[in-house]
Amino acid sequence: MFFLTTHRIRKTCGSHLAACCTGALFFFLFLCKPVFADQAENDSYELKAALLYKLALFIEWPKTAFQGNEHSFGLCVLGENPFGTSLDIVKKRSINSRKINVRIFSKADEVKKDCHLIFLSQSNQQSVKQALLVLSLQPILTVSDISGFAEKNGMIEMITIDDRNGFRINRQVLQQAGLKAAASLLQLSDIVGDKQ
Repeated sequence: MFFLTTHRIRKTCGSHLAACCTGALFFFLFLCKPVFADQAENDSYELKAALLYKLALFIEWPKTAFQGNEHSFGLCVLGENPFGTSLDIVKKRSINSRKINVRIFSKADEVKKDCHLIFLSQSNQQSVKQALLVLSLQPILTVSDISGFAEKNGMIEMITIDDRNGFRINRQVLQQAGLKAAASLLQLSDIVGDKQ
């Protein structure tokens, strides 16, 4: 697994400016929990709600993903909602000037095209492959904390080892759906699948 370290940031970036930018990304993605933290410090799903929002800032969707609803960003949950009220805070934010609309779905075939990012909850462990098949090749960023999610053709897996947060990204599946992750996010993540 790959986790962020100061040494890795310096080694990866090379230049002072790149190091500062990467350091800022590290700060915002992994240390900056503040505006979303109203409950206990150890609430992992509160942090994950903040990370979903931050992740969306480092992903580029094709313009066709917003046809028909150009002023809205769909942040969806498939399965039981593990975030509680944490997503209420996220709803007050925007992604690239698009208002965030949160929706919860119980089945993958109910998911509408107005979802741009969907979190597959732990309640989908038994049906994750089927859900991903239904969602495949659509410009919907699939994210989960289900173990092995990236290897099962999920796009971004949230991982935590020894209280340290990180991401595993399946870049090939991301590209097949027409999505593009920022280079700074890829540098700070463990890449699975196609390692081009």
